Amino acid sequence: MPEKSRGSLKDFAVRTATALLLGAAMLGVLFFGDVWGLAIAIAVIAAVCAAEFYALTRREARLPNEIFGLVAVVAMPLAAAAYGPSGLTAVVGALMIASLAWHVFFRQVRLTDTAVTVFGAVYVGFALAHFVLIRKLDNGTLIALTMVLSVWINDVFAYIVGSAVGRHRLAPRCDRLPQDPEGLVPADRRTERGGRGAVARTAHQTAQAGRAGSG
Repeated sequence: MPEKSRGSLKDFAVRTATALLLGAAMLGVLFFGDVWGLAIAIAVIAAVCAAEFYALTRREARLPNEIFGLVAVVAMPLAAAAYGPSGLTAVVGALMIASLAWHVFFRQVRLTDTAVTVFGAVYVGFALAHFVLIRKLDNGTLIALTMVLSVWINDVFAYIVGSAVGRHRLAPRCDRLPQDPEGLVPADRRTERGGRGAVARTAHQTAQAGRAGSG
């Protein structure tokens, strides 16, 4: 077997094992944990993702304030669990004020460094914290599960199709991004079909519950 093929299989095996491990942990928290358990799990995931994001930006000579960003992404899901949307908004506001003060009082800080600091925290932490808000809704577990499965379906098919037929990198400047544009269309179609099915099932269950309650 060629060396390149062996490397691709090894990379795929590592990705699969990591996805299964994290997937089992996420499903366990969704089904058997409470809101705070999910918030803690999301905080850990957000911290890892934000650290990787800031590491990527440093390759482009950006110098974000990682302390501000990591503290914010960890605080966002916890604030969402404790105070709901208002808590999440308060953390974002505190991050922006702190980043602005950092930019004003330290002359060596560039505008791009401040922007990357805020964007990374909002892009990762603010988005993931909405899992906690969704979990607190009626049928929140089912809706959150639909989101997780949709993302997994999209990533799996984008990777498989892109690896098989892809010829152009989606983002050539990001060496660690293997997906190709050729894998986006089939992945998006699978995600759309799965999402529509889940929404239909949720609506059906809600209607049944309403009829049972009225009867």
